[in-house]
Amino acid sequence: SETAGTVTVLDTATRKAVGVIRLPEKSRPMGTAMTAGGKALFVANGPSGDVSGVDTAAAKEVARVKVGRGPWGAAGVPASG
Repeated sequence: SETAGTVTVLDTATRKAVGVIRLPEKSRPMGTAMTAGGKALFVANGPSGDVSGVDTAAAKEVARVKVGRGPWGAAGVPASG
């Protein structure tokens, strides 16, 4: 939820919400991208100009990187090789 600063955890098998990850205060999640293995989620926090790195197993933010003005989305790119 952009306004609540949360990311909802979904069970892909049942397609049901199974939890909520709360990001730090003033986070406004706008777009997400998950790693291929599903171990990490990157969340673009548009208004605050940063991206959160979330450990999906621990269901918590483990890093935050300033990226500049208005990151509104995120995208994953497959590894080459």
